[in-house]
Amino acid sequence: IQDLTEMGYIEGTIERFHRKIVLYSTKAEKALGEKILALSLRDLNKKSFGEHKTEKEGISIFVGEKIVEFDPTVHTFDMIDISESLIKSAVKGEIEFEEKDFVVRQPKHTEKCVYVMLIDVSDSMRGKKIVGAIEAALALKRAIKKKGSNDELRVVAFNHRVREIKHGEILNLEARGRTDIGLALKKAREIVRESSGTGIIFLISDGEPTSSYNPYLTPWKCALKEAEKLRRVDTRLQIIMFGKEGRFLDLCMNMAKLSGKSNVYHFSDPLNLKKFMIRSYMR
Repeated sequence: IQDLTEMGYIEGTIERFHRKIVLYSTKAEKALGEKILALSLRDLNKKSFGEHKTEKEGISIFVGEKIVEFDPTVHTFDMIDISESLIKSAVKGEIEFEEKDFVVRQPKHTEKCVYVMLIDVSDSMRGKKIVGAIEAALALKRAIKKKGSNDELRVVAFNHRVREIKHGEILNLEARGRTDIGLALKKAREIVRESSGTGIIFLISDGEPTSSYNPYLTPWKCALKEAEKLRRVDTRLQIIMFGKEGRFLDLCMNMAKLSGKSNVYHFSDPLNLKKFMIRSYMR
């Protein structure tokens, strides 16, 4: 610890009961993030597109395959496909080449995504579970930075409370407290609503909620209600399960159904999550 402190990777330690808590620095977060990203990129298939690229129509430098009628209010003249336009004119038996015969290749749209990673830091997440979540957050953060895109990552730690993690603090997450999934989803919805671009929420947890910020709702009902409220914002919910209990699976499936656009994934080994995250983003 002393050597790492002198090298700038550790800012200090905190004595807590029977154990010592190490406080890592921003330098340590960057170094570990680079290493984890390199491990995650091994054998990555880059032929398809990731979460931040969609099949939505729009205006961009990415040429699509779809042929559409030329619209001067939407398209520019350099988008016109001359050969296709001539074919269209010839099929009609006309020699004239008029604007009504113009067709363009509809550009693909690359949109900004706001990633919100909700990491359960309750007592049950100790060990490999929280390590897997931290690795995934570090890998995705470095991937976004390296890609140089406009995408944004917001990391939120939740137990019976919720707080957004500042730059350089991901490595210092500590597992303790109860679990309030409803509160976490509420925080994510607020972040997406205040941001520009499509929201992609990763909910990482290992078990059913044991706490509710709403005194009038049970932990289950609170989680389900907040999942349903995600329909109000442009977002997709990706539920990452580290636990496989029947009740927890039922809850996750119901949250996915209520939120509309959602997927549920189970990881028996939390340390595999980082590769899934990077594959989803960079493939």
